[in-house]
Amino acid sequence: MLEFQKRMPSQCISYKKVCGLELPMCIYLPDEPLTEDTVTVLVIHGGSWYSRVKEGEAWNGDWMRATAQYYAEKGFIAIEISYRSIDFMEDTTLEDLIQDCKDAIRFIYKKLPMVCRQKLIVMGDSAGGHLAVMMGISEDPFIRPYGVVAFNPVLDCSAPRWSYTRKTFCPVSSVSPIEMSPKECAKFLFLHGTSDTIVPIGDTISFHEKLKGLGHDSGFLEIPGARHAFILFGYKESDEYVLTIMKQVDEYMESHWNIGKRRGAVRQKYEIQSFTVS
Repeated sequence: MLEFQKRMPSQCISYKKVCGLELPMCIYLPDEPLTEDTVTVLVIHGGSWYSRVKEGEAWNGDWMRATAQYYAEKGFIAIEISYRSIDFMEDTTLEDLIQDCKDAIRFIYKKLPMVCRQKLIVMGDSAGGHLAVMMGISEDPFIRPYGVVAFNPVLDCSAPRWSYTRKTFCPVSSVSPIEMSPKECAKFLFLHGTSDTIVPIGDTISFHEKLKGLGHDSGFLEIPGARHAFILFGYKESDEYVLTIMKQVDEYMESHWNIGKRRGAVRQKYEIQSFTVS
Protein backbone atom coordinates (compact mmCIF):
# COMPACT_ATOMS: atom_id res chain seq x y z
CA MET A 1 0.00 0.00 0.00
CA LEU A 2 1.28 3.43 -0.94
CA GLU A 3 1.40 6.03 1.79
CA PHE A 4 -1.36 8.23 0.32
CA GLN A 5 -3.72 5.24 0.31
CA LYS A 6 -3.85 5.47 4.10
CA ARG A 7 -5.72 8.77 3.87
CA MET A 8 -9.22 8.72 5.28
CA PRO A 9 -12.04 10.88 3.91
CA SER A 10 -12.84 14.06 5.80
CA GLN A 11 -16.50 13.16 5.50
CA CYS A 12 -18.70 10.54 3.85
CA ILE A 13 -22.21 11.75 3.19
CA SER A 14 -25.26 11.15 1.05
CA TYR A 15 -25.89 13.52 -1.84
CA LYS A 16 -29.19 12.01 -2.96
CA LYS A 17 -31.80 9.51 -1.86
CA VAL A 18 -33.68 7.32 -4.36
CA CYS A 19 -36.36 4.90 -3.18
CA GLY A 20 -34.71 4.68 0.22
CA LEU A 21 -31.19 4.20 -1.16
CA GLU A 22 -28.75 6.94 -0.20
CA LEU A 23 -26.18 7.65 -2.88
CA PRO A 24 -22.76 8.24 -1.30
CA MET A 25 -20.10 10.87 -1.62
CA CYS A 26 -16.71 10.82 0.11
CA ILE A 27 -14.80 14.09 0.46
CA TYR A 28 -11.04 14.21 0.93
CA LEU A 29 -9.55 17.55 1.94
CA PRO A 30 -5.87 18.32 1.43
CA ASP A 31 -3.48 19.01 4.28
CA GLU A 32 -2.66 22.45 2.90
CA PRO A 33 -4.95 25.46 3.49
CA LEU A 34 -7.52 25.90 0.74
CA THR A 35 -6.80 28.79 -1.63
CA GLU A 36 -8.46 30.43 -4.57
CA ASP A 37 -6.37 28.13 -6.77
CA THR A 38 -7.34 24.88 -5.06
CA VAL A 39 -8.61 22.44 -7.68
CA THR A 40 -11.39 19.95 -7.07
CA VAL A 41 -11.22 16.50 -8.64
CA LEU A 42 -14.46 14.51 -8.79
CA VAL A 43 -13.88 10.82 -9.53
CA ILE A 44 -16.55 8.46 -10.88
CA HIS A 45 -15.94 4.71 -10.75
CA GLY A 46 -16.68 2.25 -13.52
CA GLY A 47 -17.71 -1.38 -13.34
CA SER A 48 -20.21 -1.63 -16.22
CA TRP A 49 -22.53 0.84 -14.46
CA TYR A 50 -23.03 -1.57 -11.58
CA SER A 51 -22.78 -0.10 -8.10
CA ARG A 52 -21.95 -1.97 -4.91
CA VAL A 53 -23.85 0.52 -2.78
CA LYS A 54 -26.32 -1.33 -0.55
CA GLU A 55 -29.13 0.14 1.51
CA GLY A 56 -28.13 0.43 5.14
CA GLU A 57 -24.45 -0.37 4.53
CA ALA A 58 -21.57 2.09 4.87
CA TRP A 59 -19.72 3.03 1.68
CA ASN A 60 -16.05 3.89 2.02
CA GLY A 61 -15.16 4.28 -1.59
CA ASP A 62 -14.85 1.97 -4.54
CA TRP A 63 -12.63 1.26 -7.52
CA MET A 64 -11.30 4.82 -7.78
CA ARG A 65 -10.89 5.52 -4.09
CA ALA A 66 -7.10 5.55 -4.44
CA THR A 67 -7.38 8.13 -7.22
CA ALA A 68 -9.22 10.46 -4.84
CA GLN A 69 -6.65 9.81 -2.13
CA TYR A 70 -3.84 10.51 -4.61
CA TYR A 71 -5.20 13.95 -5.50
CA ALA A 72 -5.94 14.89 -1.90
CA GLU A 73 -2.31 14.07 -1.14
CA LYS A 74 -1.27 16.42 -3.96
CA GLY A 75 -3.22 19.30 -2.42
CA PHE A 76 -6.51 19.03 -4.32
CA ILE A 77 -10.00 18.68 -2.93
CA ALA A 78 -10.95 15.15 -4.00
CA ILE A 79 -14.49 13.82 -4.10
CA GLU A 80 -15.62 10.30 -4.91
CA ILE A 81 -19.21 9.39 -5.70
CA SER A 82 -21.28 6.38 -6.58
CA TYR A 83 -24.61 6.17 -8.38
CA ARG A 84 -27.54 3.84 -8.81
CA SER A 85 -26.70 0.46 -10.25
CA ILE A 86 -28.04 -0.17 -13.73
CA ASP A 87 -30.03 -3.05 -12.23
CA PHE A 88 -31.27 -0.97 -9.28
CA MET A 89 -34.82 -1.28 -10.59
CA GLU A 90 -36.29 -2.83 -13.70
CA ASP A 91 -36.78 0.57 -15.30
CA THR A 92 -33.42 2.08 -14.29
CA THR A 93 -31.63 3.46 -17.36
CA LEU A 94 -28.30 5.05 -18.16
CA GLU A 95 -30.13 8.37 -18.22
CA ASP A 96 -30.93 7.84 -14.53
CA LEU A 97 -27.26 7.26 -13.74
CA ILE A 98 -26.30 10.35 -15.71
CA GLN A 99 -28.87 12.30 -13.70
CA ASP A 100 -27.33 11.01 -10.47
CA CYS A 101 -23.95 12.43 -11.48
CA LYS A 102 -25.52 15.76 -12.43
CA ASP A 103 -27.24 15.89 -9.05
CA ALA A 104 -23.92 15.15 -7.35
CA ILE A 105 -22.38 18.19 -9.05
CA ARG A 106 -25.34 20.35 -8.05
CA PHE A 107 -24.96 19.12 -4.49
CA ILE A 108 -21.24 19.93 -4.49
CA TYR A 109 -21.82 23.51 -5.60
CA LYS A 110 -24.60 23.96 -3.07
CA LYS A 111 -22.84 22.48 -0.05
CA LEU A 112 -19.15 23.11 -0.72
CA PRO A 113 -18.60 26.85 -1.25
CA MET A 114 -14.91 26.39 -2.01
CA VAL A 115 -15.65 24.51 -5.25
CA CYS A 116 -16.12 26.47 -8.46
CA ARG A 117 -16.73 25.27 -12.00
CA GLN A 118 -13.50 26.85 -13.29
CA LYS A 119 -11.53 24.58 -10.94
CA LEU A 120 -13.56 21.37 -11.23
CA ILE A 121 -12.06 18.36 -13.01
CA VAL A 122 -14.18 15.22 -13.45
CA MET A 123 -12.37 11.92 -13.89
CA GLY A 124 -13.85 8.54 -14.71
CA ASP A 125 -12.80 5.05 -15.76
CA SER A 126 -14.69 2.84 -18.23
CA ALA A 127 -18.41 3.22 -17.42
CA GLY A 128 -17.36 5.99 -15.06
CA GLY A 129 -15.50 7.50 -18.00
CA HIS A 130 -18.75 7.45 -19.94
CA LEU A 131 -20.51 9.32 -17.12
CA ALA A 132 -17.65 11.80 -16.86
CA VAL A 133 -17.81 12.48 -20.60
CA MET A 134 -21.57 13.03 -20.36
CA MET A 135 -20.89 15.70 -17.72
CA GLY A 136 -18.33 17.30 -20.01
CA ILE A 137 -20.68 17.58 -22.97
CA SER A 138 -23.71 18.62 -20.94
CA GLU A 139 -25.65 21.49 -22.46
CA ASP A 140 -26.09 22.91 -18.96
CA PRO A 141 -23.12 25.21 -18.22
CA PHE A 142 -23.78 24.82 -14.50
CA ILE A 143 -23.15 21.07 -14.78
CA ARG A 144 -20.35 21.16 -17.31
CA PRO A 145 -16.96 21.13 -15.51
CA TYR A 146 -13.78 22.87 -16.59
CA GLY A 147 -12.10 19.64 -17.58
CA VAL A 148 -12.71 15.91 -17.99
CA VAL A 149 -10.14 13.14 -17.84
CA ALA A 150 -11.61 9.94 -19.26
CA PHE A 151 -9.78 6.62 -18.97
CA ASN A 152 -10.86 4.02 -21.57
CA PRO A 153 -14.40 5.45 -21.58
CA VAL A 154 -17.44 3.70 -23.01
CA LEU A 155 -18.54 6.04 -25.79
CA ASP A 156 -20.74 3.81 -27.95
CA CYS A 157 -23.57 2.41 -25.83
CA SER A 158 -25.10 0.70 -28.87
CA ALA A 159 -22.34 -1.93 -28.89
CA PRO A 160 -23.64 -5.49 -28.28
CA ARG A 161 -21.57 -5.79 -25.09
CA TRP A 162 -23.77 -3.13 -23.46
CA SER A 163 -27.15 -4.44 -24.64
CA TYR A 164 -28.26 -5.09 -21.04
CA THR A 165 -28.31 -1.34 -20.40
CA ARG A 166 -30.72 -0.59 -23.20
CA LYS A 167 -34.33 -0.10 -22.21
CA THR A 168 -37.04 0.56 -24.78
CA PHE A 169 -37.76 4.02 -23.33
CA CYS A 170 -34.12 5.11 -23.28
CA PRO A 171 -32.91 5.98 -26.82
CA VAL A 172 -29.30 4.85 -27.14
CA SER A 173 -28.46 8.01 -29.07
CA SER A 174 -29.23 10.09 -25.98
CA VAL A 175 -26.56 8.33 -23.92
CA SER A 176 -23.86 7.60 -26.52
CA PRO A 177 -21.28 10.40 -26.68
CA ILE A 178 -19.86 9.09 -29.95
CA GLU A 179 -23.14 10.03 -31.66
CA MET A 180 -23.13 13.56 -30.28
CA SER A 181 -21.62 16.77 -31.63
CA PRO A 182 -21.60 19.20 -28.70
CA LYS A 183 -21.58 22.93 -29.39
CA GLU A 184 -20.02 23.60 -26.00
CA CYS A 185 -18.02 21.23 -23.84
CA ALA A 186 -15.35 20.94 -21.19
CA LYS A 187 -11.68 20.54 -21.96
CA PHE A 188 -10.94 16.86 -22.49
CA LEU A 189 -8.09 14.46 -21.95
CA PHE A 190 -8.62 10.87 -23.09
CA LEU A 191 -6.34 7.97 -22.18
CA HIS A 192 -6.73 4.53 -23.72
CA GLY A 193 -4.58 1.41 -23.79
CA THR A 194 -3.66 -0.30 -27.03
CA SER A 195 -4.39 -3.75 -25.54
CA ASP A 196 -7.89 -2.93 -24.33
CA THR A 197 -10.26 -5.76 -25.30
CA ILE A 198 -13.30 -4.35 -23.48
CA VAL A 199 -13.70 -0.89 -25.01
CA PRO A 200 -12.28 -0.25 -28.51
CA ILE A 201 -9.54 2.36 -28.57
CA GLY A 202 -10.85 3.38 -31.99
CA ASP A 203 -14.00 4.81 -30.42
CA THR A 204 -11.94 7.08 -28.20
CA ILE A 205 -9.75 8.22 -31.07
CA SER A 206 -12.82 8.93 -33.23
CA PHE A 207 -14.57 10.97 -30.54
CA HIS A 208 -11.38 12.85 -29.70
CA GLU A 209 -10.92 13.74 -33.38
CA LYS A 210 -14.56 14.78 -33.65
CA LEU A 211 -14.14 17.18 -30.73
CA LYS A 212 -10.97 18.59 -32.27
CA GLY A 213 -12.78 19.01 -35.57
CA LEU A 214 -15.52 20.97 -33.81
CA GLY A 215 -12.90 23.30 -32.40
CA HIS A 216 -12.92 21.95 -28.86
CA ASP A 217 -9.91 21.45 -26.59
CA SER A 218 -9.21 17.72 -26.57
CA GLY A 219 -6.07 15.73 -25.86
CA PHE A 220 -5.38 12.04 -26.33
CA LEU A 221 -2.70 9.86 -24.73
CA GLU A 222 -2.27 6.38 -26.16
CA ILE A 223 -0.91 3.99 -23.54
CA PRO A 224 1.11 1.26 -25.31
CA GLY A 225 0.25 -2.26 -24.20
CA ALA A 226 -2.18 -1.12 -21.51
CA ARG A 227 -5.25 -3.25 -20.80
CA HIS A 228 -8.69 -2.09 -19.77
CA ALA A 229 -8.91 -0.36 -16.38
CA PHE A 230 -5.15 0.20 -16.35
CA ILE A 231 -5.61 3.27 -14.14
CA LEU A 232 -6.96 1.43 -11.10
CA PHE A 233 -4.59 1.02 -8.19
CA GLY A 234 -4.39 -2.54 -6.85
CA TYR A 235 -6.14 -4.09 -9.84
CA LYS A 236 -4.43 -5.35 -12.99
CA GLU A 237 -1.26 -3.28 -12.92
CA SER A 238 1.28 -2.51 -10.22
CA ASP A 239 0.83 0.65 -8.20
CA GLU A 240 4.16 1.89 -9.57
CA TYR A 241 2.84 1.50 -13.12
CA VAL A 242 -0.37 3.36 -12.30
CA LEU A 243 1.67 6.17 -10.75
CA THR A 244 3.55 6.65 -14.01
CA ILE A 245 0.23 7.13 -15.80
CA MET A 246 -1.06 9.52 -13.14
CA LYS A 247 2.08 11.61 -13.55
CA GLN A 248 1.36 11.87 -17.29
CA VAL A 249 -2.13 13.12 -16.46
CA ASP A 250 -0.72 15.64 -13.98
CA GLU A 251 1.82 16.90 -16.49
CA TYR A 252 -0.86 17.31 -19.14
CA MET A 253 -3.22 19.19 -16.84
CA GLU A 254 -0.45 21.51 -15.69
CA SER A 255 0.95 22.25 -19.13
CA HIS A 256 -2.33 22.43 -21.09
CA TRP A 257 -4.90 23.48 -18.49
CA ASN A 258 -2.71 25.33 -15.97
CA ILE A 259 -4.08 22.95 -13.34
CA GLY A 260 -2.00 21.98 -10.35
CA LYS A 261 -0.13 25.20 -9.65
CA ARG A 262 -1.00 26.66 -6.26
CA ARG A 263 -0.27 30.39 -6.33
CA GLY A 264 -3.10 32.10 -4.50
CA ALA A 265 -3.03 33.30 -0.93
CA VAL A 266 -5.57 31.99 1.55
CA ARG A 267 -8.73 34.01 0.98
CA GLN A 268 -11.09 32.27 3.34
CA LYS A 269 -11.02 29.42 5.79
CA TYR A 270 -13.56 26.83 4.73
CA GLU A 271 -15.06 24.16 6.89
CA ILE A 272 -17.14 21.19 5.88
CA GLN A 273 -20.31 21.09 7.92
CA SER A 274 -22.01 17.79 8.55
CA PHE A 275 -25.18 17.41 6.52
CA THR A 276 -27.46 14.75 5.11
CA VAL A 277 -30.03 14.53 2.38
CA SER A 278 -33.66 14.30 3.38
